[in-house]
Amino acid sequence: MVTIDIIKRHFLPSLYMLEVVIETSSEDMWNKTDNHAPLWQHVMHTLESIDYCFTDEQLVYLVEEYKQHIPYDFSETQLEAISQTKCKEYFQKVKDKSAQFFIKYKEELFNECYRLKNLTVLDVLLVQIRHIQYHTAYCSSIFSRNGLEDITWLGYGE
Repeated sequence: MVTIDIIKRHFLPSLYMLEVVIETSSEDMWNKTDNHAPLWQHVMHTLESIDYCFTDEQLVYLVEEYKQHIPYDFSETQLEAISQTKCKEYFQKVKDKSAQFFIKYKEELFNECYRLKNLTVLDVLLVQIRHIQYHTAYCSSIFSRNGLEDITWLGYGE
């Protein structure tokens, strides 16, 4: 099995589960603050991370279109909410950008240093998978604590 296929087999279901959070959240849940940050902020933070990490000289940073930077430490909780509609639009752009990233960074480049610190392309992909899964699980726990169905976990090949 080719490494890029294995990575995509984990990345794509992770991204899909995040999309389920966006698609299934009610407006009330979307803006609900749980401990320190609303659901929408977790989703946008995750999308912005993918967007940022997959940005290079040819793949542009898309978040600027949404005129709001989501702090990585969630220190600002009084931000103006980004609508689900805008988030869905951003999600699709990030998903498309991810596909471009996989096309551009073929397996032979996986061990090459990427523009972020001393990370390789493979490191960047694995970090993003973990990050997406972390925030999707957190959002799922918010659903659960509010009496809604958890986000269904997808393993590879499902």
